[in-house]
This record gives sequence, structure tokens and C-alpha cells, in this order.
Amino acid sequence: ALGRSMQNRLSQNPDETRIPFGDRTITLPAGFTYFGQFIDHDITRDDTDLDDASDDLSAVVNGGGGRLDLDHLYGDGPDSERHGHLFAEDGASFRLGETRLPNGAQFDLPLNDRGEPQSADDRSPENFILRPITAMFMKLHNQAVLELPATTRPALRFARARLRLRRTKHWHVRHCVLSQARSPPVYSRVCC
Repeated sequence: ALGRSMQNRLSQNPDETRIPFGDRTITLPAGFTYFGQFIDHDITRDDTDLDDASDDLSAVVNGGGGRLDLDHLYGDGPDSERHGHLFAEDGASFRLGETRLPNGAQFDLPLNDRGEPQSADDRSPENFILRPITAMFMKLHNQAVLELPATTRPALRFARARLRLRRTKHWHVRHCVLSQARSPPVYSRVCC
């Protein structure tokens, strides 16, 4: 019924869509939608109950911090009481879940005692596509930790790997996401 409602009833061809032809060109790969949501979770968080929602946007409190700092991934870090359980015993790496890739590598969020996925941001485990993106960033962080000297203190290994991953994300947002999701003149004026 939804598909039929999108047909152009003014056209001689009943299969023709109402979407103008020029607007049907796909400009961004579908993955940008989900990576955009990952970016959004880094910047914004609105915990307002729907019953308390208002049309006054100035009343909305942003609990996301408004920065591209991956705090929705790191939470309060490995030494915190609130998010320390997300990190491995080395004090620098993330724990990962037991779901495995065909090559045997772990690729999932860590699970709690009830088998539920865990993340510093409760929005990440509930989304079927955002969950593996979050796990991928955890794996990237762990790789950055492995590339640092093992003699480096755990807190410093964590901090350096986090900084590297933040900079990597900034690079991807600037050079991949923004370069695709903008008009060329605006991008060259703002980002170059």
C-alpha cells in the first residue's frame, strides 16, 4: 500500500514515481546514513521523555557534548567506575564480544552477564547497524594500542590510542563525509 501511494497518479504511466526524475540520483552511498548516525551520537543526545517534548528547541538540553571526541565510545574511560567494565585488563584496550568473523577475529560489543551488548552509549547496542560500527571503532582503538610500545604505562597507551582514533575520525569526517555531503564550492571554502 505504501508503494502504491508513491505512484504518480497524474502520469499516464501508473508505475511512475512522484519523485521528480532529477531528485532520484543517489549521491551518497547508504553507509553514510549509518556513519552519520555514529557521528550524531558523538555530538548530540536528547534524553527528553516524549511526553515532555516541547516545540521550543531552545529548551532541549544536549547531553552529547557537541564535540567529535568519541566520548560516546569511550565513556569515562578504563579507570572509571561507570565504564571501566568495557575495557580489558591491560587498562588500555576495549573488551570485545565473542561474535567472530570468518577469520576468527572477535567483532562485537562486549556482553554483560545476561548476554546483552554493552557500550558507553546505550543507543549503540540497540541499533543493528550501529552496533558493528561501534565494534569496528573499538577494534581500531585496540589496534592503535597494540602499535604502541608495551613498556608504555597503560593510561598513556589508552590516551595515545584514543587521540589517534579521534584524529582518524576527524580525517574521515572532513575528507570523506563532508566532501560527499556538501556542494563543492562550500566544501572548498570551509574545509580546504
